[in-house]
Amino acid sequence: MKSNAYIHSLLLAAAVVALVAEPATAIEEKGIHPTQDGWQNFTVAPRLGDLKWACATVPTPQGNIEVEVEGGRIKLSVPAGTTALYDGKTYAGPVEMQEELKHK
Repeated sequence: MKSNAYIHSLLLAAAVVALVAEPATAIEEKGIHPTQDGWQNFTVAPRLGDLKWACATVPTPQGNIEVEVEGGRIKLSVPAGTTALYDGKTYAGPVEMQEELKHK
């Protein structure tokens, strides 16, 4: 019979694999897409469907891209050295913006 420590290490390894594999799918679903290598340029176009709230953090070499959508509003944090495109507007980092969500 395997020890509890061994079983816990297997569960932890499975959780790490799930965390590493999940972000790409979650990021795509939340409408965050790189348009240049290293996420120097990216687009944000969230489509929530029936969801009332969603958020995502994308680690990049320049810092974290953070997007939160709730209550018909979007908050976007763009790190220095990157540029975001949202609803036809360009946001050069470092900048944080908040505005009405387009395309609910």
